[in-house]
Amino acid sequence: MMGNSREPDDERPRLSGAEPHERASAIAALAQQGARGAWQSIEPYTDDPSPLVRGAVAFAGARLRKGSPDLAPLIDLLGSRREDDVAFAQEAFHALGDVAVPAIVAHVVAQRAGRATLLRVLSELETKAAHAALAAAARSTDTDLAQRAKALLSE
Repeated sequence: MMGNSREPDDERPRLSGAEPHERASAIAALAQQGARGAWQSIEPYTDDPSPLVRGAVAFAGARLRKGSPDLAPLIDLLGSRREDDVAFAQEAFHALGDVAVPAIVAHVVAQRAGRATLLRVLSELETKAAHAALAAAARSTDTDLAQRAKALLSE
């Protein structure tokens, strides 16, 4: 879903597609290509009824804008019952790499829900920042967090 060889201007008409996966794919493609004015085309979809589209907008915001991205919609997608949604979120986190680490860490520390999945995503990033975050989690006084992180570090 992330990889798309279309020209940036070819994606804009697909933003109004009836199917959420079509809108999400177009948003992700625009973000990957970094086309001029892409964020202005994507931003209106922030409140889209589809969680998949909102996840794609979060990914695009992280790719195209400065500052700390709000990746909560992508984190929420990891808990989806739809395999395609989960795969999209995982692919997006991998594409973002270290940019995603602070958001993942903040969520893991603040909430138990989804902790195992997020720690797994963190371990799959295979970056120095992700490894450092897992190592810090392994030293946490929160025993559940520490045990999960240690298990991932030992894999």
